[in-house]
Order: sequence, then C-alpha cells, then structure tokens
Amino acid sequence: MNRVRISSKLLFPLSRLPRTCPARIHEFNAVLQVARLQRYPLVELTSRSFSTPRTCSGCGAPFHQSTPATPGFISGKLVNPQKPPLSVHKLPSVVPTSHLDSNKELAEGLTPRELKALLQKEKDEKPQVVCQYCHDLKAYNKTSLPPRPDTAKMLQRHLRSIPNNISVLVIDSADIPGSMLSNEIPELRNSKAVIVALNKIDLLKNIKGDVNGGISKLIKWVQKKVEKDISLLETSQPESESDSPIVPKPTTVEVIPISSKTGDGVLNLIDYINKHRVYHPTSDVTLIGRPNAGKSRLINAITALGNGETPNHKNTDSIYPGTTVGVVSRPLSSFGILFNFPLKLIDSLPPGTPRPMYSNVIGNLYDTPGLFSPNLAQITELLTPQELSKAVTKAPFNPRKAIPLIPGKSCFLGALARIDYISGFKNTKIGIVPFMHDQVPIHVCRSKRVEELWENAGEYPDILFPPLKKNRVDLLAPTGMHFITRIDMTKTAQWKQKKMFDVAVGGIGWVRVENVPDDGVVEVWGLVKGSSVVVRDPFFTGE
Repeated sequence: MNRVRISSKLLFPLSRLPRTCPARIHEFNAVLQVARLQRYPLVELTSRSFSTPRTCSGCGAPFHQSTPATPGFISGKLVNPQKPPLSVHKLPSVVPTSHLDSNKELAEGLTPRELKALLQKEKDEKPQVVCQYCHDLKAYNKTSLPPRPDTAKMLQRHLRSIPNNISVLVIDSADIPGSMLSNEIPELRNSKAVIVALNKIDLLKNIKGDVNGGISKLIKWVQKKVEKDISLLETSQPESESDSPIVPKPTTVEVIPISSKTGDGVLNLIDYINKHRVYHPTSDVTLIGRPNAGKSRLINAITALGNGETPNHKNTDSIYPGTTVGVVSRPLSSFGILFNFPLKLIDSLPPGTPRPMYSNVIGNLYDTPGLFSPNLAQITELLTPQELSKAVTKAPFNPRKAIPLIPGKSCFLGALARIDYISGFKNTKIGIVPFMHDQVPIHVCRSKRVEELWENAGEYPDILFPPLKKNRVDLLAPTGMHFITRIDMTKTAQWKQKKMFDVAVGGIGWVRVENVPDDGVVEVWGLVKGSSVVVRDPFFTGE
C-alpha cells in the first residue's frame, strides 16, 4: 500500500482515542476522505496495526493461563510458540527434489518461483489455535457453561465503535417469538441497513400441509415485528459534500429464510448484504441474535461457501446457549470472492462516485455473543447441557399424531409447560399437536392429579422431564408452575375463525392446539415466570 503523509493537525483528535479502539480506524479513514485523497483507496487498519491481546478465534474469549475450566484457557506453548528454524521446510511428496542440488542445473521439476509459492502456501496453512473450552466442544461435545456475561452492554459498545455497520439479525424460525429481539439495542437504528436471517428453515420441511405458505406467514410476521421495534429512518442525509451521496434507507426490513446447517439461502443473504455494502464499501457486518440462534454456524456456512484464505478456521458452535463469549472478528476478504461487488451493483452507483474504493474488499464480519433476554424468553438459558440434549432438536420437526384432550384433563409438555382444558361445548375434544424433540414426553392426566404429579417431577423415568432430577425442578420452580394466560374463546375473536392457536416454548418448539370450540376455555402454565411460554397465531395450520 502506498504511504500517505497527512498533517498532524488532522490526526490530533485520534490521539485521544485508545490505540485499540476500532473507532480510531474509521476516523483515520474519514481523515483520508476529508483530505480528498481520491487517487488512493481507503486505508484499512486492522488489529495487527496495534498491540492488542490475542483472543480465541472460536469463541472470542481472551487467551489466559489462569483457570483451565473457563473459556480462553490455553497452554503456554501456544501463547508463546517457538519459531521453527528457518532452514526446516517440509516439501510435498509429489515435488521432485533432484534440482535442489546446487551443483546441477534446473533440468526438471518446479521452477524456483513455483517452489517458493508452494513453501509459502504450506507455511500459511496453519491449524486454527483455539482455547481448551472450544477444543472440548469440538472434539468431545462436552462443556461447563460459562458464567453469563453482560452481552447487552458488550453489544452496545461494539455497535458504537463501528459507525458504518450493517446489522444482520439472526432469528430461530423454530423459536418464534422467543428468539426475537425487541427494542433492547437502540444502536440498531444507526445501522446502514438491517437484514433479518430467518435461520433453521430446514427444521420445518417435514411439516404437513402448505409449508411454503406457513413460511411466508412467518416472514411477514417477523418483518412487521422488527420494523415496529427498530423504527428505521427513511433517509440518510450526508453531513458534508465530501460524504457519500444521499442513500435511501429501507422503509422495510428484508427477511431472508436460510439454513446454516444445509446452506440453503446463505448466498441469497450475502447478495442482500452486498446490495447495501455497495453504497458503503467500508462498512462492517455484525451478526446479532439470541443464544443458540445459529450465528456462529452461519459464519461457518459462509466460510465453507467462500473457501477463502482460511477455509479450516471455524467459529465454535453447539446446541448450548452462550457458546460464544466475546466478539469474534473475521475480515470479509477471508471469505474468498463472496463479498466482492458484482459489476451490476457498481454500475448502479450515482455518477461521480470514485471507483478505486471498490477494487478491494474492506471491512470485517463480526460474530457476537448471544443476547440473553431480560424476561427469560428462552427456557434453554436455564437448562444444563444434559437437559438441553433431551430438549433441543437437531432433526427436522416430525409432527406427532394429534393427542385428544377433553374438558377436565391436562397435558404436560415434559416439565416445561402445561395446558389445562377447563371447559368446552358438550365435552368437545381438542387436539394437541407437538412440534418438539421426540424425547420431550407429552403426558395427559386428569387436572385433579396435576399437583400430585408435580410433587414428584423429575423422578419419573418417562414423564415430567426435562429438567432432570427433583432438585433441578425445585430450583427453577420452587412454588410450582406459573400461570401464563387464560384463553376464553367467548371473550376473544383472535383465534375463533380457525379455532386453533400455538403455544410456543422458547428455545424448545411449540404445540398446536386445534379444534377449540367457540365456548372453550384453556389455561397455559409455564416452568418459569416471564415470556418463555407464549400463545401466538398458528403459522402452520396443516392446510
């Protein structure tokens, strides 16, 4: 990169910022724009420019050598690795070495330039260095969940440090509305664009009926909810003539259905990101979402598609919420050509826009820790790893046969929630259709026996779990299940037309309550207080 000399007066405000502050990097780029250095591309400064502490590229935790059981622990040999002797090189077995003798001429085999390129490639392909916490998750699928960090403040500080940011909200399509972000992060309104990645669509493919119609309903509902919460501005006005031209902000939030597991829709998501980055070439991309929404797996899916500089470097992902404990940064250029601007997007720029800045991919892709909900919208935040393995599904939902329920009977969804059928016209039966992990037991009993069964929750081998063991149930619900809501069909017209509604258990799945009579009364109970169990409109009706 060409050296650029700038007056110290322009750089004076930067001296007041910490050397490791990302805002300082963007301010430096802004100085170049003010200085009207149009013949040079914008300068990109990374963390390599400053002496920053090394962090784990899998979970984002700073490396340390103090407590082995915590994220970020690493041995001293990896913190301060010894450099190998310069004369030691391991050549591929297919490379002929007869021409390496200095007394012979280069008669066959690789040229010196080709040999140097091979050696440099092998030197660059180093294994990813991760902490002991990430290694145990990847190799043995075992972990001790770390203490919950203050992810809200961490995310707010991160968004304030990067003025040019495109926010990608990752939402679990099987956990609506448990994985939704409301108005907890006001900094989202300052984003150049907000895109919603509706993840885990692959879990819905086995649902009977019009699956595509159900996904369309889900997309419209999510779009309307995010628009209401974020309240995006309609236009972005430049502060001076040297700034970028007026760029209209989207009046609607784009919702892209994807699957981080299968890769479906990921390229479509990248196209939408590039569509907004073409107006802001130096912008960064930040993934934001609840724990276990699939942010880290999404980055791994992008890595697999791009096959860039570091194809073997992956973020640590698991079914356990809170796996990522810090902000993990990856340059956009490390994903191959995925974030290069297509010519048709560059041609759509306003006249007079300098083109050299589009020659290189500038910016970073950030994976952030899951944003824990303040009102316990996800029960998965409270369960242990053993309990999560029996509650969170990895395979597509295979809806079970409808379970009939008559007035005076109750239906336990493990020990996580309960549905009581209080009354209905001439003992009309209602149906309970579970969309949950097969190991979550569905138990029907008389409503009079509810308290008796709950006293022994966690001790039955086939019902009322998870949570596992009596002490876990007493810890999470010492006074028994908590009343969530009462649905009286004579007083509400919201679900009268289709005579059905969904009861969603945050992070676990949902059940569809169908064939509810016009005078039916149903009560819903949950393991904990808050919004972890909610009643919502049915997205998949089986039609």
